Amino acid sequence: MKILIVEDDVINQQLILNQLALLGYRADCADNGSEALTMLSRKSYDIVFMDCQMPVMDGYEATQELRRREESALQQRTTVIALTTYALPEERDKCLQSGMDDYLSKPINLRDLQASLQRWASKSVNHDVPVDIKRLREITRGKIEVQQRLLETFLEAATEDLKVLKDAIASGDYSTIEQKAHRLKGSSANLGMPTISAIAATIEQQAGDKNLSQTAELFVDLERNFSQVQAFIKSYFYKKNMC
Repeated sequence: MKILIVEDDVINQQLILNQLALLGYRADCADNGSEALTMLSRKSYDIVFMDCQMPVMDGYEATQELRRREESALQQRTTVIALTTYALPEERDKCLQSGMDDYLSKPINLRDLQASLQRWASKSVNHDVPVDIKRLREITRGKIEVQQRLLETFLEAATEDLKVLKDAIASGDYSTIEQKAHRLKGSSANLGMPTISAIAATIEQQAGDKNLSQTAELFVDLERNFSQVQAFIKSYFYKKNMC
């Protein structure tokens, strides 16, 4: 998943980058709304975290201009999540009226960031391609045989981890849930599977908090996304071998 952080404070940029890294994501940064619009004109992003108060061009104006450009060019709508220091109803209304889709209050809580990513990832990421092939090519230098070996190893290990994870959720084994979810989070992120990584990260967090009220439901989503990845990998290498 391609993420852009628009934030004029360097410290805040680093904090969000570190939080995203913990969840298995990488991101680009822009210092103001004007710079963000330039970057968005050159590259498509799935999610933009937009600070509201910035010099040169603030988040409200930048989002309004982004929506104007998208409408004019008949482009797909980019998910924009406001970053605001004011957790008030009128501030939320202002964000939504300017064209933003959601908002997070600063300082950003890791759990809130995780929930936001999970909520909007399904609407922003093209699930017809559940694996980030660009990421896969980067880490393998384009070598198909290396890609195939890595993905086959992942599928084998993840299949076993999912079986253990399912049993651990049923028995309320917090330690095993946290361990297996952590491994799935990291391995899937490294191989370019952001949705699986985000779900696994949420399960890991819930196990750490010893609160499994939503874990069974999340596991169903995890299995469904894993099946999509399996089908994609089978199709991807079949097409490569036919070339």
